[in-house]
Amino acid sequence: YPSETSTAPLLASLCSLRLPFPDDSGLSGYACRAEPNVRFPNASSQANPPPIERPFRDDPECALILFFFYFNSVSHSLVVHRHRLLAAAMAAIEAGESFVPYDEWGPDICGWISDGGAWITQSAGQRFVTTSPVWARDEEEDAEPTLRSVLVVHDFNPHTVRRVRRELIAQDDRKELANGNLLEYQGPTWVHMHRMPNMNIQTRLPYVMTTLDKIVDYEDVMIDGERVLGIVPPVRILTFAMVSMLNVSMQVHGLLVTNV
Repeated sequence: YPSETSTAPLLASLCSLRLPFPDDSGLSGYACRAEPNVRFPNASSQANPPPIERPFRDDPECALILFFFYFNSVSHSLVVHRHRLLAAAMAAIEAGESFVPYDEWGPDICGWISDGGAWITQSAGQRFVTTSPVWARDEEEDAEPTLRSVLVVHDFNPHTVRRVRRELIAQDDRKELANGNLLEYQGPTWVHMHRMPNMNIQTRLPYVMTTLDKIVDYEDVMIDGERVLGIVPPVRILTFAMVSMLNVSMQVHGLLVTNV
């Protein structure tokens, strides 16, 4: 609490958007990040804008907010567009609701990914990047297969989603591109969640998934507005390998809203 002479603003709880985890889920921690961030009071102004010569910029209002929720040895990732999360909060505030169940605000605007990764810097703009494990052999003929990975970029931009959906509607929602990458439309689906009562949760936020053709040895990945950063772990050293975004097809049990 601020002292009588302090000018620090007071926080007032306005509403709580509840998450779907049960009270005994074993939630041990969480992390949250959105990039680009906003500069108040203008929500369209970026806190750290890109170079002025860059022709296209991510809109902070539409950026994904990425949440990591940690449960002992596993984690679950939640992504939601900033403007849609704020709209859900404002609707609750205007209705005078202090606690809003997840089923009333979340299923249509939230995207869940089971065990999405370890770095909170895995989203930028409206994209979220992960790795997917694959068994692969080295070039040597007698080499045993080893567990490696491929890069997977999830694009939640609704304009991209609608365009790709139109393109793939006659192709079983997936096609291989000329560069070997696999392009897929992902609509409403069920996601395996270790800490849910029935071990699953429905996610209705559609997205476009691009799986890169190249098999890599990255332990994990990060992303910014221009590139994917692959993390390669030699002995006790982290080095970074960069993958241009041009290789990708361009085609706590509640969220507490406070007022300053």
